[in-house]
Amino acid sequence: MEAEVAARVGAGLHERSEDRTTWRNGYRPRGLERSSPIRHRSAAAQADLAVLRSRQALVRARTDLVNHVRGAVKSLGARLPKCSTDAFARKVADAVPEELRPALLPVLETITRLTDDIRVFDRRVERRCEEVYPATALLRQVAGVAGTRSAGTPGRARTAARRTNSPTRAT
Repeated sequence: MEAEVAARVGAGLHERSEDRTTWRNGYRPRGLERSSPIRHRSAAAQADLAVLRSRQALVRARTDLVNHVRGAVKSLGARLPKCSTDAFARKVADAVPEELRPALLPVLETITRLTDDIRVFDRRVERRCEEVYPATALLRQVAGVAGTRSAGTPGRARTAARRTNSPTRAT
């Protein structure tokens, strides 16, 4: 293979030559053979991942809104109390300056609705993990870990459990 590349380039590796036609860049034409076949996720696993991704989108939106509220209040020189994101809308509503209330109270209501929707997703994910993905039981013990992240690929959950030296049921 090295001789074939040298002939094509017109010079050997690290060799300067006036016959050189190009430079080596590490590219080699490769076939489409793979060491193992690609296994696609099932439609059910894709649906489970869609639930997780939807939850993630809601969490991102809620975080952006919380940051917006904190930034708007800070621009007036005020501060909001520290609290969890779940309790944010409830705990800071009274601390919002009067001048910003018309603009921020609807945002706080939206944060409350997003929090409720995220809880619904959390319950759905938990129930689905218990029913279909038992290998995620150990991962679900950690707060904030979504269980079906390895949906459709049980080996991923087993690998994560092995890293924590925890036994899992084979699926």
